[in-house]
Amino acid sequence: MTNKLPEKLSALRKSFSFAQMDVASKIGVPVSEYMKWENGNSVCGIEILRRIAQLYDVNVQDLFLNTRELKMPDVEFPYASVEIPFVEQTSGEEENKSYYENSDSDEYDSYDDEPTVEQTKQFETEEDLAKTKLLTTDTLQATSVMKIQEDTDNKMNQNTNKKTAPTKKDPKKIGIIAGIVVVLVVLIVFACTKLFKQTNELSLTINNEKRLVSAETYSAYITNKGKLITSGDAPSVSDFDSLAAITADGNTLVGLKKNGTVISSGSLPTEVGKWKNITDIAMSNTHYVGVKEDGSVACAGDESSCKVEDWSDISKVYAGENYTIGINKNGRILVSGDLEISDTLEGLSGVKNITLGEKEVAVLFTSGKVNTYSLDGGTGTNTGVWSNITAVAVGNDFVAGITDKEAVVIASTKDELSKEAAKWAGVKYIAANGDTLIAVNSSDQIIGAGDNTHHQYNNLEETTPTPSASSGSTLPPLSSVQNIKCNVSATGLSLNWDSVVNVSYYEVSVNTSPNEIKIKSAGNSASIGADKLTDGQTYKITIVAYPKDTEKYSKSEAASIDYVYSSPVKKLATPANIKYTQNGKTFTFTWDAVENATSYTFTIGTWETETTSTSMDVDGSNMANGANETAYISAKSSDAKYSESDAANIKFTYNAPVTPLVTPTITSKNVNIDSGDLSITWTKDEHASNYTIAIGTMSFTSDSGTLVVKADQLNSNTDYRIVITANPADTNSYSSSSYEENYKYEYTKQSQPTATPAPTQSAGTEG
Repeated sequence: MTNKLPEKLSALRKSFSFAQMDVASKIGVPVSEYMKWENGNSVCGIEILRRIAQLYDVNVQDLFLNTRELKMPDVEFPYASVEIPFVEQTSGEEENKSYYENSDSDEYDSYDDEPTVEQTKQFETEEDLAKTKLLTTDTLQATSVMKIQEDTDNKMNQNTNKKTAPTKKDPKKIGIIAGIVVVLVVLIVFACTKLFKQTNELSLTINNEKRLVSAETYSAYITNKGKLITSGDAPSVSDFDSLAAITADGNTLVGLKKNGTVISSGSLPTEVGKWKNITDIAMSNTHYVGVKEDGSVACAGDESSCKVEDWSDISKVYAGENYTIGINKNGRILVSGDLEISDTLEGLSGVKNITLGEKEVAVLFTSGKVNTYSLDGGTGTNTGVWSNITAVAVGNDFVAGITDKEAVVIASTKDELSKEAAKWAGVKYIAANGDTLIAVNSSDQIIGAGDNTHHQYNNLEETTPTPSASSGSTLPPLSSVQNIKCNVSATGLSLNWDSVVNVSYYEVSVNTSPNEIKIKSAGNSASIGADKLTDGQTYKITIVAYPKDTEKYSKSEAASIDYVYSSPVKKLATPANIKYTQNGKTFTFTWDAVENATSYTFTIGTWETETTSTSMDVDGSNMANGANETAYISAKSSDAKYSESDAANIKFTYNAPVTPLVTPTITSKNVNIDSGDLSITWTKDEHASNYTIAIGTMSFTSDSGTLVVKADQLNSNTDYRIVITANPADTNSYSSSSYEENYKYEYTKQSQPTATPAPTQSAGTEG
């Protein structure tokens, strides 16, 4: 028969949310021994079974008898905490020691068979002895320790004046108190375990900067309850709940849940699926990146984009194609990967957040100002006049922002989009993709402007096409669209038509063979960008009206017109043959004249000017030596028939000119009359690090402006060529200079005079 004890032990432990280590500690045995019992590799004795039964408040026979079903205890204890008198308990070490010293390890080797009659009697006897120690839930509910203590005090008061011998303590009461202590300890441990788990579980708030996204075919928004609503052709997001942030690339939607885990509408990389405690998330078609709770960054995908292991104190991350941008808690930007403007961005401070577009990046500062930077290093959209901005969105050829008054400002050449967005009020969140701008208003409604081909905004519900009258439907069709008009502007083609009664929306189809543009419009107008139209081409424009009440009406018959598009504005040719020369600190740029152009816009970095000439002089004094720069030139015309050309560009490098050092001049050449040593001195330049002196074939180095050459290194009556070269300390700013002259070294060693002996005086004689 199979031993069911391991199964029962495991079920009891999991119901209390205990780890194996917790149980081992509570019953006073090593965790390794307990693991053997739960894994079925060994069997414990009756004393241990009694401890386990007391811990979980179950019957001991229900544990060891295979024929007895184990009744699982209710871990949600109904009783309140009570005041427990102090009871000394044996430490875990003492219990453990006692267990191994007193128990017979071979007492019960197996429970494969039912216990013998003798074993059953032994268990029953031991269980009876333990009844005074075992406290069940029913007993705890019926017995109050406070009452026990009160009764004990009363008896002691009654016997105060009695002269009787001291009585022994009631073992039953001690057993009850001890049992209560054990149960309460279990309760406390259980509660602490739950509390610990709760306090350590990440609980994020909704990220207002990343709660609305505009993708290629849909929009998505996180409600205040963390739920996701979408509009358009969105992927399946049935499991997207309890969200803190969302991000999208293409048709893939990725969400960050409030518990710090990551989910996706597609398949996540295995590594990303295992991320925990993430506080911010971003993704692109090349990689995923997330901010950890400790401010470090996790990244998976493109290797260059994921060189973020040294980043710290990061609060926000953004992902572009082959690059990652992070903002630390001090409002500084960090960049990893292939991004041409990384140096520019990393030099910024006081940054609140950034918004990435396909062509440019917008930086929102804590001051409420917005700067935009072209991703290729050119000039971004002009947002310099904006102030008090709270959020930014970047699309194709437009940048939009929300003011602190919940109004929308737009810097764009897209007139229709700008006019529509200017009408909005109470805007809370904003996002953009391509030619589409979407927002969420104070009613949590997704509104929008621009391209709505996939029904990305206006909360229009997809209508199932109803059978037309011609196919046998009894439902009358809506009236066909009438009076279609086309108006050409610099931005493209705008369409208008008479409104149809009972309409939900209009579907506009524009045949631009081989492709077809489809637009869903809630009103009686639509627009097509000039970039999607070809001058002189004929387009077939078809409009169908769809009903609000599909049970009363079917869609209208299609109304069509043929229209020949003629662009009123011709784009000037791009300037060609750009050249430059550098003379000192000045660059001179030249280019060929553009037909019909009356001026040219010249731009380097944030500096921009306009000229009527085909040349431009630029002062490089403020450029860093060796810096790589790009100059952009576009042609403009004062004639409204022509629009500004695309910008041509040329890359160049500023090489700071160098200044020659002051040429050294020999001020003296002296030969020591005694030693014959040659001493040479010359003028110095403060920017020189040292001097190289060549005398004939000999070479010397000096930084003092003086050189002494020993006589034994020179030949008398010999002509020498002396060359002194000044070497610069800063080779980027100064170059070397040299002086040379011919010199004849002459020296004759002087003979030392011979000493004359002193005269010897002879002794005189007396005469």
